[in-house]
Parts: sequence; structure tokens; C-alpha cells
Amino acid sequence: MIRPLPDAPLDRGHVRDTGYADPTGTRVALVTGASSGIGAAIADRIAAEGGWRLLVSGRHRERLDRVAARTSALAFPVDLAAPEGPEALVQDAFRAAGRVDLLVAGAGVGWAGPFATMPPATIDQVVRVDLLAAMRLVRMVVPGWRPSGGDTSC
Repeated sequence: MIRPLPDAPLDRGHVRDTGYADPTGTRVALVTGASSGIGAAIADRIAAEGGWRLLVSGRHRERLDRVAARTSALAFPVDLAAPEGPEALVQDAFRAAGRVDLLVAGAGVGWAGPFATMPPATIDQVVRVDLLAAMRLVRMVVPGWRPSGGDTSC
């Protein structure tokens, strides 16, 4: 079951820099949904691989900070269900790292129970996070991946 979000907007506060160096040419990875589950596991894997400046995002600040600490990542607590969430995340990521070379859209919410009984508000939240937020993130990040004069069909 989906846990309700707090009524107050999340305090994104300051970006938490855990000391990861930013040498020129280091690839930048942004992982959403990194405060738990698959997103956290992917962040761990990218960190273990090395050669990446890792940016992690999630809506649960304490868990996200733990992932950031163990992966030497920058933490961005953002609620991607909020209309301004995806844009705020990309702006923060570009401000912190200058670009995003790899986007892992791992944020997601789910539903435990028969689909026929899923409340309309839950359907809306699932679509906002699992589909719309991912599409908005890709749409904002992909233009930086296209080479000049290349295919603009993305």
C-alpha cells in the first residue's frame, strides 16, 4: 500500500555533498528512487563500479542520506509526484554536476490489492510517479546526450 506523503512540501534543503571529487570528464549518474529497493541497489552497483559521480534522489530523507553516505553520492530529496518535482531535481542535478550522463528512473509507487479496488487518488499517484515523472526526467536530460547536428528525433 502507498504511504501518504506529508501535507507539507519536502524540504530539499542543501544538497548533501559527501566529498565525491568532480574531476573533469567523470561521468555523472542520476538515480531516482534511491532511498530504498531497486533504486538503492542500483546506486550501490554504480558506486562499486567506480568512475561515476553519483547523484541520488528519493523522497525519504534519512534513508536517502544513508545511501548517499555509503555511495559517496550527492543526495537530492525530491517528491517526484509533485508537479515541480522532476524539474527541480534536474535543475539541482545540473547545478551540482553540470550534466547527467546516465539517468536511472527507479522511482516508483505501487499498489497492494486488487486493481479493481485501487482508489482513484492512488491511480493518479502511480501514473504521476511511475510514468509522468520518468517521462519528464528523460525529456529534460536527453537533449544533453544528442551530439550537435545529430538526430533530433528524441
